[in-house]
Amino acid sequence: MPDGVAEVNLRYSDGTLISASVLENAYAFTPPPALVKRAEALFNPSKLIRALTRKHLSKRERREYQRRLYKQFEEALIAEVPGQVQWLAGDGHVVRTIRPVSLLHARPLTSLVVGS
Repeated sequence: MPDGVAEVNLRYSDGTLISASVLENAYAFTPPPALVKRAEALFNPSKLIRALTRKHLSKRERREYQRRLYKQFEEALIAEVPGQVQWLAGDGHVVRTIRPVSLLHARPLTSLVVGS
């Protein structure tokens, strides 16, 4: 983060806005509990992991279970990532706006890991 950034605003898809102060070019924040619960609900891999540990899966079946596992993880990750991040200067003007979710949509995890 460049010098001169005093605050970071994180906006989630549900409209939640979190403001975090910047100290030594770093900031920390805690996602809203509702978003954490949603992400946990989206990522429940126990059934898929049990299926992956079965020894008699064909290569195609194993690849499909892996794809579904990564898809669940990706959906949970997207639920936790803010839709927009703004770096604000001390006087309040926007230094930069970043849309992290668009980066995830541009290159899905399943295409990187499983090759779908």
